[in-house]
Amino acid sequence: MRKKRPSSFKIFVKSLLITLFLLVFVGFIAFGAYEMVTYGNFQTFSAWINRFTETEPTYEPTILVYDTSDEEYEPVEYEPIEYELIEHEPEPEEEPEPEPEEEPYIPCPIVTVTLTAVGDTTLGGDRRWAGYHAFMREFENSGRDHSHFMRNVAHIFYESCITIANFEGTLTYATEHMDKRFVFRGPPHFAQILTAGYICTVTISNNHTIDFFERGMNDTRAALTYHGVTYFGNEFNTI
Repeated sequence: MRKKRPSSFKIFVKSLLITLFLLVFVGFIAFGAYEMVTYGNFQTFSAWINRFTETEPTYEPTILVYDTSDEEYEPVEYEPIEYELIEHEPEPEEEPEPEPEEEPYIPCPIVTVTLTAVGDTTLGGDRRWAGYHAFMREFENSGRDHSHFMRNVAHIFYESCITIANFEGTLTYATEHMDKRFVFRGPPHFAQILTAGYICTVTISNNHTIDFFERGMNDTRAALTYHGVTYFGNEFNTI
């Protein structure tokens, strides 16, 4: 029997493997020759080989030896350097700031304010009624003493810091008045009855302030100011 010849494919594969092997082998040889020519040693090539063999490359240390017998060799003597020791003065310690002295406690003085409020105060009255004439007779009988009407309460008002009265009426000589049941008035000098009784402030905001219209209001304000009585109300304020 005749032997079977290998197929052309198998022959091609074998030829390819042989060719690759030869190329690798030739490459190693060429690289080694290059290292020898370029660097004059085989260390670089050996290190490259160790990548595949997994062995660490060995390097021989190069020892430099100086020939002291050479005439040109002259040892250099170095003078020792002396360093000056600088002593630093210690920094002065900062003195602690003195603690602020506590201010002595001074209690606030207790101030007592006494306020006295007086109700409706009418000086004079309505000339159409008997009350007005009775008031005027009392004033004449006292010798026209303005302090007569407040003599029993003046000491109370005197001890007060502020005494406020509701002034019900006017201080005027005007005769034309509003058409109402009661219209109160007194002569302007009756403002002294207030100051003699230590009444320093009055209100002029009530239902009798304009009994005698604007003239009566202006006369009242002028009389109060002239005798030193402050007032407030109806958008006026002299306090």
